[in-house]
Amino acid sequence: SDLPVQVNCAASLQEEPKLNDGRIDGAEAAIKAVSKGLVTPWCFRRALLEAWQRLVPWWHSLSQLNYAVPSDGTGLSLFRNKDEPMPWDHDLDVQLFSEFETPISAWQFATYQKGNFTEPLQRFTDLGFSWSHVLDYTAKGAGVHIATQWTDSSTQPYPFAVDLDLVMVGYMTMKIFPLVTKIFGAEGVRLSQDWQTTMVMQYQPASKRL
Repeated sequence: SDLPVQVNCAASLQEEPKLNDGRIDGAEAAIKAVSKGLVTPWCFRRALLEAWQRLVPWWHSLSQLNYAVPSDGTGLSLFRNKDEPMPWDHDLDVQLFSEFETPISAWQFATYQKGNFTEPLQRFTDLGFSWSHVLDYTAKGAGVHIATQWTDSSTQPYPFAVDLDLVMVGYMTMKIFPLVTKIFGAEGVRLSQDWQTTMVMQYQPASKRL
């Protein structure tokens, strides 16, 4: 059959909505599954992939100087399978770099809900993204940390939210990450040999195992 697969995420996760707006908290459900020695549910992994495939092209579309680099658990997944995240990871970790000043500031993220609308952030929300916290560490060289969620509104009977840990950093030359590849269905993602070495050192020994 050519009909799409229908999945009741609330039933498969055995979860009721946990968020104030009636969404299921996918990260909480995924952590519960992993703590029982199970992989994360299929609908959760599908939502992570969809979020990634929307995030990376959006960031690239804002400037030719922008590029994305997976980090932490999302980066570790690539040693196992570049087509999908690890089935026991519970969020996406992404570095959003730019060779120049980032096209969106921490202030614009922080004031968007108060009426400071910008076209890039309007597109971001139209793609299903929202954010709860914006922490600006640029003075320390650590960029802007954005606690983000993507919501799959197609799931029944409740919308389903997954977490993304985004770090936005400007003035990062692409030469640091010369390898360009397709990851999790998104083109133009950048890596480097130093990045690979860092990932191996960070997770050895690791709580997230290959």
